[in-house]
Amino acid sequence: IQERVLGTDNPDIAISYHHIGMVRYEQKAYADALDHFHTAQEIQEKVLGATHPATADTYHSIGKVLDATDRFSEALPILQKSVAILVKALGPVHPRTCRARTTLDMIDQPPPK
Repeated sequence: IQERVLGTDNPDIAISYHHIGMVRYEQKAYADALDHFHTAQEIQEKVLGATHPATADTYHSIGKVLDATDRFSEALPILQKSVAILVKALGPVHPRTCRARTTLDMIDQPPPK
């Protein structure tokens, strides 16, 4: 219904896809979560731009899915991108920036032996 009323290139549609992705992530349905996050990303990049904080949040979510599926080498650059955007847009101590940096720090460190 939302897509019919608002159109497919609407930030609210991207938010809905992101929220569904978050639910699927929590359910450990990682492939489905990633699909929803990628759809949100495509809309956000088109409508808001690649350096918008909402787009950075989606990059963060994609990075978390990649991490959860042991795709660390793919997760790292996308999480770095998310942090860089959030630092520039919101500052280094904003809660969203700190959350993304924490996720990045967890990925960037080798697992304990």
